[in-house]
Amino acid sequence: MPATIVLQQTPNAVFDMAYGPNPITLTGITSSEDKYVLRVFVNGSATPTADIRQTPNKYGKAIFDLQNILQSYVSPPDKDIDSLGLGAGSANSMRNTSSCLVSYTLSIGYEVNGQTTIMPTGYGTYLAYGGSKQYYEVPFNTDYYQSAVAGDDSPTPCTVVTRTGHAFTDVKWLTGPADTGDTIQSLCTITQNIATRNVYRDDMTTVTWFQKLERLNGVSTKVRGIEAFLFYFMDSDGNVIGSPQTVPNTTSYGGGPNGSIGDGIGVPNSLSAITVATGPYNTPGSFQVPLTCSHYYVIPVAYDPCSLSTPQLLKEDLLQAQRFNILDEKCNDFEHFQFSWYNSVGFKDYFTFTKRVDHSSTTNRNRYLKEAADYNSQSWSVDKESRGYTTYSSKIEDIYTVTSDFMNDDEAALLQTMFQSSEVKVRMADKDTNQWIPIDILGSSYDQKTNRKDKLFQYTVRFKLAHNIKSQRG
Repeated sequence: MPATIVLQQTPNAVFDMAYGPNPITLTGITSSEDKYVLRVFVNGSATPTADIRQTPNKYGKAIFDLQNILQSYVSPPDKDIDSLGLGAGSANSMRNTSSCLVSYTLSIGYEVNGQTTIMPTGYGTYLAYGGSKQYYEVPFNTDYYQSAVAGDDSPTPCTVVTRTGHAFTDVKWLTGPADTGDTIQSLCTITQNIATRNVYRDDMTTVTWFQKLERLNGVSTKVRGIEAFLFYFMDSDGNVIGSPQTVPNTTSYGGGPNGSIGDGIGVPNSLSAITVATGPYNTPGSFQVPLTCSHYYVIPVAYDPCSLSTPQLLKEDLLQAQRFNILDEKCNDFEHFQFSWYNSVGFKDYFTFTKRVDHSSTTNRNRYLKEAADYNSQSWSVDKESRGYTTYSSKIEDIYTVTSDFMNDDEAALLQTMFQSSEVKVRMADKDTNQWIPIDILGSSYDQKTNRKDKLFQYTVRFKLAHNIKSQRG
């Protein structure tokens, strides 16, 4: 009787990280078949991207790992993502993450004497983001990033958040909901620790959340993803400044899939995670951070059919709230260097260096010795101005060394991910303030510093621009 091959193990069906194990285990082969067959179809293609064959192991199974395949189809966020929120009005406030993920389906079967039989059942769609995970994170815990919602037993089911997911960030500085020191809890209920950052008024930042919700019993058909983002601005006394700014997660703002709040459209793979402009310098739409603002919150919220407000939004953190403490620039600061980098979960984090800046350049010349006399002439003659050593080409590198202000342990832990990142950019305050420049961090070591070991401490980063200065021949 022919084998019936089945999937015994797959990557997490919600999503997984491409950089780390993505195992597939097949079982069901008999002694009449030679090999297991696994086919991977990427991004809706009808042609398999990979066709892999494997003989059964001693337990009669085959274990595949897709990570090398998946890593070829994920990329860092869009090159202009750090400037999200600048220009183009509201339409540039948020963006999908389609370039950062790969979607794929699977077909399985067996081989006998070189002939392939594929089972009639296909599997998927599976998603993988360009983040990393540890070797032991199988299965990957998507509950950490995905929120779950349910409905209560009222005739019109009110939205109930049963699990609050985290943002796609490496920020470890967390503020407890009861430790904010302000009135935010009277304005919007926060149930999870708040990711906290120090920023300057001219900083740009973005934050990404996984918005495709786990929908449980009784939830309204209109509750599918993040409905809107609420911005609450607070003064130094901890009181709210004016009314919260509501940024709808709609197509007109660059997000979606809803065209307007309450549409209830299902979230496609391309919008399963959403990146939002959040910095003081690149707030969404046309509103600005008030000059009297000491700190502010960005809180993703859900649609709530029971809400009496307009629009009908649940005033509770659907996903992890973000807090931004605004620091005033000191009179003795150097020009600011704000760094952005591809973090461990596949999106962007930021940090600003404000202290000493040193700039140098190195030039390596490719030279040859040119004879002063021209032998291809009517007679010997030498001009004193004729060059001897002549530059055929030059390699000129711009190198910077910048120093941070004093920092806390959580900020230092965040910086470690920058030193380890494969893609780093910098924005220089003395250059075009809206321009992010790709760089290459010099040095491959990172020494951990903590307040316990080092008391007050700073970090120094040495880097060169990712593009050399163009030079002329001499």
